[in-house]
Amino acid sequence: MPEKKHKRRRAGHGPPISQYLVASLGLVIVLATMGYLAYAALFGDGTPPSLQLSVSRIEQTGSGYRVLFTAKNSGAETAAAVHLEARLLRDGGPVEEARATLDYVPGHSETKGGFAFENDPRQGELRLEVSGYELP
Repeated sequence: MPEKKHKRRRAGHGPPISQYLVASLGLVIVLATMGYLAYAALFGDGTPPSLQLSVSRIEQTGSGYRVLFTAKNSGAETAAAVHLEARLLRDGGPVEEARATLDYVPGHSETKGGFAFENDPRQGELRLEVSGYELP
C-alpha cells in the first residue's frame, strides 16, 4: 500500500506578515467607509439646495460683454439642471436678458459660469436669479 505523503508547513513558510498587515488595513478602510456612508445616510444634513448667485467680474469681449458669476449652494443636496437668468435694466426697464444652465451644483460647493451680453452690464442694473433646478 502506497504511503500518503503529508505536506507539513514549516515555520516561516506561510504568507509574509506584510500581507496580513495590508489586508487588515484594507478591511479597516472598507469598514470605516461603510460606517461613514451609513451615518451620513441616517443622520446627515439633508437640507435642500439653497443657491445664491454673485458676479465675479465683467469682461469686454470681441462681440460684447461677458459676466462671470459664481453659483454657491449652501444646502446639503445637489441641484441639477440649474436654470439661471440675468437681466440688464436701465431706467427701470429691461434692456437685455441672458440665460445659462449649470449641469449641477453639489451641496456645500461653488460652481462658476458666465452670461453673454451685447450691451455693457456696467451701464445699468444687473439682476441675477435662479429660475429653477432639479433634484438628481
